Amino acid sequence: MMRNLLIIIITIIFSFGFNVCKAQNIIVSGKIDSSVTNLYGSKELILTIKSTTNSDSRGQQKKVAIDSSGNFYARITASETLLYIAFEMIDENREKLLRNIGRTDNRMLSEVYLFQVGDSIKVNINSSGAMSFTGIGSDKLNCQWKIFNISPLPKVAATRSGELLFAKQLNESLTFSDKILNSTIDLQLSLLESYKSKFSNEIYNLLYLDIISSSEYDIIRPLRQITYSLKEKDTRLILQQYHNSYSKRQRIEISNFDTIYLAKSAYYAELLFEKELNYFRLTSTSKTGIEYGDSFVNIFETLKSKYHGILRDKLLLICFERLNRFYSADSKYFIDDALQIMNNNKYKEVLTEIKKKQYAAFPFELQDVNGNIHALNDFKGKLIIVDFWFTGCVGCISLNQKMSEIIEKYKRNRNIVFLTVSVDKDKSVWAKSILSGKYTSSETINLYTNGFGRSHPFIQNYNFKAYPSQILIGKNGELITSSPPRPDAPDPSNYRGFIDIIETNLNKSAK
Repeated sequence: MMRNLLIIIITIIFSFGFNVCKAQNIIVSGKIDSSVTNLYGSKELILTIKSTTNSDSRGQQKKVAIDSSGNFYARITASETLLYIAFEMIDENREKLLRNIGRTDNRMLSEVYLFQVGDSIKVNINSSGAMSFTGIGSDKLNCQWKIFNISPLPKVAATRSGELLFAKQLNESLTFSDKILNSTIDLQLSLLESYKSKFSNEIYNLLYLDIISSSEYDIIRPLRQITYSLKEKDTRLILQQYHNSYSKRQRIEISNFDTIYLAKSAYYAELLFEKELNYFRLTSTSKTGIEYGDSFVNIFETLKSKYHGILRDKLLLICFERLNRFYSADSKYFIDDALQIMNNNKYKEVLTEIKKKQYAAFPFELQDVNGNIHALNDFKGKLIIVDFWFTGCVGCISLNQKMSEIIEKYKRNRNIVFLTVSVDKDKSVWAKSILSGKYTSSETINLYTNGFGRSHPFIQNYNFKAYPSQILIGKNGELITSSPPRPDAPDPSNYRGFIDIIETNLNKSAK
């Protein structure tokens, strides 16, 4: 009898352990049409678990093989009950960039799907990229796919809004876009409501927040671009007034949601950050400020003092993701402050990874036109200036003209070296451009990414999105900045600022 009792106890323990293990897993399997894999030139699906959804967010990737019939299977061990996952592929045919599969192009933020532990989802991706889901937990994914296909500003409405802008009717354009946004949000919420009986309150609330936040984000993000298209003196004032009235609206009644929901939502914190950044964009007095504000510290301190708890932790992470490539030196100065006040381990770990990768000099090893390999360690004890460029880049030609003056100034100084790195994929195109003298100088060491182009780890490490770009590396191999002032900018202070960085770091001793 005792033996039978032990067997029963062991069976219960084993069953409990199996169920716990099973509950922590998410199963994603399915089939992708060959038209899609051919389009991307890839036989590998990437399931990316996302903490944030802006274009600078990296996420935790799980690579999944796609067999010859288009089938795939993945088991994801979940560290949380709810996860947002993006379906992505490396586009081998176009710059090897990571792209959302089946993306509707109706969103500026990454399209991510809310999963729950215990989900066992079968996905079908047809030849047009349309996605459909079956299995345990599939209702919420089908609902999200349908929502993603309702654009906050449909093409015909976007065209009319543009016509009003072209006619210099800014107020009318903003009012029109607002009305369309309200109607499309109502449509999206009606779609969500039709699924409500199938969802827990937690799932419903998160999708509710996601709908409003992502749609509002897509409307306010382009505001800064209007200042480029309309040069009238009252344009900035009208946009400021619109932003102020918009920020006071309460489409989302915050008191109805726990802070944990607000932080967990894929898009709510992204919307908050965009609103805060827009304020600094629209009140900026500088030309560059309209892109990302006048200073990192203004935005950082606002987030730090205005928000609290886990939501503040996420906003601070987004701040560094979005702005570190524009303010690398300033953001580097404040990152330890951010890490010290953050309490959420998930966001803290992501920010720690950013600190490790983007604020350190990448240990590159690249070949020159003769096939000789040049590595970071080869230049220890020297100040390194690296220009990143590509053939056909007008700004790269402009930068080279000004850099040629700087190179001439320092060419006899053995403590400084000038490198260029091309993101051209075709080696013959790169070599021909070097010979032209338009993009590089005879005094620079010109390096090639061996056909990887913009997907090379050296480029990806600094998350460059535009060219030309530059970095300065110190004598001890540390990153000084990945966003120095452009010496070819119209404002002479940029040239002086670039020279000041060189002089300051040339005077530092190597260890």
